[in-house]
Amino acid sequence: MMPELITEMRTDFLDPDNATVREFMVVPSLKVSLHGKGRLLLYAEDVHDDLRGKVAVLHNHGWIHDVSVGTLPRYRIGEEFVQLVCAHRSKVT
Repeated sequence: MMPELITEMRTDFLDPDNATVREFMVVPSLKVSLHGKGRLLLYAEDVHDDLRGKVAVLHNHGWIHDVSVGTLPRYRIGEEFVQLVCAHRSKVT
């Protein structure tokens, strides 16, 4: 359903700089400037088709939890999902 998103997430999770990062925001574009939001991952709607729909699928399955406070959707990622994604070997390059 979403190989490009899972591949990007896997790359992010395996980056040593993100070893403890377990939150992400859905942004319209990576050109969005966020100040004071803490360390988190960003996934852009102009990069992934129907990103909010894909995120809704992950949320409905309990892999992520909505922790939004402002207008941009923010999610906490479950550790089990991180482990599953890191073990995934995508064919997408």
